[in-house]
Amino acid sequence: MRQKHYLTATLVFKDEARYLKEWLDYHILLGVQHFYLYDNQSTDKFAHILDWYVRNNIVTYRLLDLVLDPSSSPCAPHRMEAIERYGPECEWMAFIDVDEFFVLDNIERNINLHKTLQLYDQYSGIEVRRAEFGFGGHKKYDPKPVLERFTTRSARQLGRPKVLVKPKHVAHFPNAHQ
Repeated sequence: MRQKHYLTATLVFKDEARYLKEWLDYHILLGVQHFYLYDNQSTDKFAHILDWYVRNNIVTYRLLDLVLDPSSSPCAPHRMEAIERYGPECEWMAFIDVDEFFVLDNIERNINLHKTLQLYDQYSGIEVRRAEFGFGGHKKYDPKPVLERFTTRSARQLGRPKVLVKPKHVAHFPNAHQ
């Protein structure tokens, strides 16, 4: 059976309206075709931002029925729910946060994430190493886009990767790093 989407992304968010549009638009440009957004009881009036994406079937919105505790692994149960509920619609599913952006090593060669992922089609999932950009010297919120404000990063890659998975192969999903 051919999936409806080749690449999707799943996000659990809370009170991050100021970042949603940039995050969605950036990942659309990289080839993410659909997003499953889980709202952890946000109060920052984000609906007007998501309205266009929902109406155009780019975002599936879900309100969580309980507030997740950020001190535990708050997203794991809903990531498994996303795999079970929406997994049959997609070949690949990414699990990233609103402050995380996929960056291709060579944008001219890798037009979008689809071409990169096709190199790994024989696998059930891949790990993507992350780089930490930190606060970039900013002491308070600046309305400029995230990608313009945070331009310097640590030279080393961090050990906790993010994963992209083929949902049809996932039996257990303890967190976004395994």
